Amino acid sequence: MSKPEEPESLEFTPSSVDEAAARAEIERHAESLRHSVDEAVGHPLDNLINAWADKWVADVEAEHALYLARAEAPLGTANTRLNELDVARQRDSRRLDETDQARSAAVSALGEEKPLLGGRPKSIYLHLIALVFAAAADVAAFIQVVNLLGRQRQWVTVLLVIGFTSLVIYLAHLAGTLAKDRRWKSATACLVVWATMGLLAAWVRLIAPPPASAKVQVSLDPVATSSSSGNTEFAFAGAALFLALYLGSGLAAGFGAYLTHHAGRSAFIAAIAAYRGAVRKVRAIEREHGAARTTWQAQISARDAAAKVLVAQKARRLALAEELKQYTRVLLAGKARDPSVTDAILAEDKRPYDYSTNGSSGRHA
Repeated sequence: MSKPEEPESLEFTPSSVDEAAARAEIERHAESLRHSVDEAVGHPLDNLINAWADKWVADVEAEHALYLARAEAPLGTANTRLNELDVARQRDSRRLDETDQARSAAVSALGEEKPLLGGRPKSIYLHLIALVFAAAADVAAFIQVVNLLGRQRQWVTVLLVIGFTSLVIYLAHLAGTLAKDRRWKSATACLVVWATMGLLAAWVRLIAPPPASAKVQVSLDPVATSSSSGNTEFAFAGAALFLALYLGSGLAAGFGAYLTHHAGRSAFIAAIAAYRGAVRKVRAIEREHGAARTTWQAQISARDAAAKVLVAQKARRLALAEELKQYTRVLLAGKARDPSVTDAILAEDKRPYDYSTNGSSGRHA
């Protein structure tokens, strides 16, 4: 899944104030005012510095607004993605709970077959091997039966053989499972259909002419009187061999299914598979949800940190303004070299300076 777009930088880094340039400007103004300051007008540059401070604060607030505009859009995307994953996690967690309950119910249904919890018995694999060889034998026998019906296209022969083999093996297997579940009528119906198909194939094998390689040469010689009986013997032998293979594969499928089938085990295996699939989904969604939450939390933390940086930068700019005011007063006092002027200039200051009264006491709270 695609990751949400992140801002270029999560950190809010406002531009700095050129303090050296500000001090140089203060020094220039102080030099020009060295003969224009007395104890009545002691703070001539305060409001200029206040204006600088207002500009510095406005600049950092504008930069913070631009940062929020850049950061809020991906933050909203991350928040939406996190909400989607919350819904998916709840869904997968419910599915995990449901499959866990199904697994517990399947374990209870096993009854005396609790050893199946340790895995499938090896007899199942032996049964599968027997079914494979039985199906191979049936394929060979059914190929001969189909060929006796006349030359067919190759793909038609393949379809007939595969369909016939699959059907008879499945019918025998189904009859065994139904018998194990004591559904006798259904099992009998499957056996009747299975036996009918086998007898029909054997009848075709019996009445169809044998391959040319197996025919006895026909001649007017008295010895040739045995040709008819030879062909009949070949037909009966082929039909008997077919029935033996058919019966053997059917018994392998039917009795194997009867001995290995257990309704509770089938439900248990299905429940285990569903539970494992649910566990994999929950593990994947938790991993993805954790990554999305980390991204979202990082953006939230960066936004909160940016707000704190804004407050600190505003305080820093205001503090710089107060520092520049004091620097101005020191410069003016040094240039005036008058104690009364120095006393008025270095009095406590409040922002902004009010020129409606004299310098030492007229401060606007």
